[in-house]
Amino acid sequence: MIRIPDRFSPAPRFGFEDGDIVASALAAQDWPEEPITIDVYKKKARKVNVESLDGLRTVLRRMHLSGRVGVAFEIKRYVRVVPAVAYDEIWPIVL
Repeated sequence: MIRIPDRFSPAPRFGFEDGDIVASALAAQDWPEEPITIDVYKKKARKVNVESLDGLRTVLRRMHLSGRVGVAFEIKRYVRVVPAVAYDEIWPIVL
């Protein structure tokens, strides 16, 4: 579950809300050659279902690719699922 500790967090700017749950994730090293769309993510990509914090950490270890950082998430929010992508081209993101 995502927790946003203070109102100054940049997380809401990137579509994350307090209480969201990471359902699955796809690290940059596992991205397919074609652009990632929700259909590609759900049908063709080698996403990993996230059952625990250790599972999320395992996925995030593979998010570095060619000096860049990227990971695609499937977020559960209340009753609907929200696709999201977090990336940073300069600094690593530490969770």
